[in-house]
Amino acid sequence: MTEENDEPVVKKQKLSEEDLEAERRPWENDQVWLARKTFLEAHWKDFPIENLRCLSQVFINVNMIGCEYSSTLMEKIRELGRGIMDRARRLENDRAFVKASVGRAHANDIREKIEAERRPTIEQRRAQKTPFEEKLVQLRAQLQIADRKSAPLQQLNTACGRNQITWQFLDKHDGAELRLGDYLICKRRISTVGVDKKEIIVGTVVETIVEGGEMTVVGKEIHFGNANETLKGPYECYEESYRRRLIRASRHLSEKPAGMAQLAEAMNASGLPMAHSLEQLRGWEQQLVVRSGDVLLAERHLKKGDCIANKTEQIVAEVAKQIINSISVPILITTPAGTLQLKLK
Repeated sequence: MTEENDEPVVKKQKLSEEDLEAERRPWENDQVWLARKTFLEAHWKDFPIENLRCLSQVFINVNMIGCEYSSTLMEKIRELGRGIMDRARRLENDRAFVKASVGRAHANDIREKIEAERRPTIEQRRAQKTPFEEKLVQLRAQLQIADRKSAPLQQLNTACGRNQITWQFLDKHDGAELRLGDYLICKRRISTVGVDKKEIIVGTVVETIVEGGEMTVVGKEIHFGNANETLKGPYECYEESYRRRLIRASRHLSEKPAGMAQLAEAMNASGLPMAHSLEQLRGWEQQLVVRSGDVLLAERHLKKGDCIANKTEQIVAEVAKQIINSISVPILITTPAGTLQLKLK
C-alpha cells in the first residue's frame, strides 16, 4: 500500500555547471546570482524547474530586496533558505580571496560594508511603496508560485482575487489593453485576424509580472525593470515579453537537431503557441506562413516546382532551422501593418 502525496513527482536530473549558469538572468549582478545559484543548487532535485525558478526569485526578493509576503510563503522560504545566504557569503568571500589575494577578514569587512550601504536602500524602497505597489509585490509572489499548467487567465484571476486587485481587458480602436485597478499595464494593437486578443494580452501580462522585474507605478501606468535598467512601460510590455519567451524556447531546443514539430513544442512550452500553414496562391503556387499569435516568425513563397511532397517538407525544415537560429538572440521588427516580425538570420 502506498500513501497519497500531493507533492509533485520530481524527476531526478544530473546537475551540471552549465545547467545552473543557463538559469542566470541578464540583469543579475554577481552577488545576486551567487545567492540564487546557491539556492537553486541546494534544491535542484526537490522541485520541478519552473517551481524552483519562482521560489528562488522569491528567496532573493525576501533576503536581498526586503520584500514581505504571506506568512505561509515566508515560512516556506525561511525553511528552504536556511543557511543559503551564509553559504553564498562564504563562497563570495572565497572568490574575493582568490581574486584580490586578501585575507578572509578583509573580505568580511567588504561584505559588511556592502550590506550596511544596502540596508537604507531597502528601507527607502519600503517607505516609498504605495499601498497599491505593495499589492503588486504580493501579486507577483502569487504568480511566481502559480501552477504553470493552468491557463494564464486562471492564474491572473486567482492571484488578483487573493490580493483584492481588479483587472479589466478592453479591446479599443487604438489597441487591446489590460488594466490592474486604474493602472494601464499592457497595450498593443493586434491586427492579425483570427487570434484571441484577450488570451495574448493576459498571457503577456502574467509573464511580465513574473519575469519582467520590479513593478513601479508611474502616473497612471505600471512600468517594469530592475536596478540599473531602463524601465519599460505598457507599450513595450508585449514586445519585451515576447522576446524573453523566444529566448526560453531556444533553451528548450538546446543544441539538438530540431525541425518544425520540435520548434512548435518548445514555443508552446514557453507560452507561445505556434502554427504553420500552406496558403494557396495562384495556380500551383503556395505561401508557407509560420505564426505565433500576432507575430510573423517566417514566410516563404513556394513555386510550382516546390509544391511536391518531398520538396515541401525540405523547405519547411529549412524554414524551421532559420527560425531556431534566430530566436536565441531575437530581433523583432515592426511591419508597415503594425505587427511584429522575427528577423531571420
